[in-house]
Amino acid sequence: MDTGSTGIVVSADKIPNIDRLQSLGPGRLTYSSSGRIMIGRWVMTPVTIMGRNGTSIAAAPIPVLAVDRVECMESARRCTPREDPRGISMLGIGFARRGDHQAQSGPAKNPFLHVATVNGAKAQRLRSGYLVTRSGVFVGLTAANTQGGFAYVKLASR
Repeated sequence: MDTGSTGIVVSADKIPNIDRLQSLGPGRLTYSSSGRIMIGRWVMTPVTIMGRNGTSIAAAPIPVLAVDRVECMESARRCTPREDPRGISMLGIGFARRGDHQAQSGPAKNPFLHVATVNGAKAQRLRSGYLVTRSGVFVGLTAANTQGGFAYVKLASR
């Protein structure tokens, strides 16, 4: 899990039946901290995320970057360009990253903002949002998990 990027990035070979999925066209995501550039195509697919405690959330079908090539920024550290890479998997849950080499990323690609089910049951009355804490990640905002050191501010539209 990565709070510095947005979107799910997976080696194309790890996505079952990838050629049957709806393709949204070419895609790329650059990890500015490492200088790795993930290149492939965005495909629409349902996503299930399992928690350490056995809890599962399923997102409505969202775009996932199926990576078939890795390139490197000039300033990259420990990066080797590769064709048909294996072993790539990243769950990016950051926000406001479009200005940081992630022009194709945004809220539509964050699975924690598109939860359809929790433990197999329809996610009813789930307030969109999530908390990342030392003890875990909490998907869905509740009165209980937003007590304490939070301030609420009405956002102005642009």
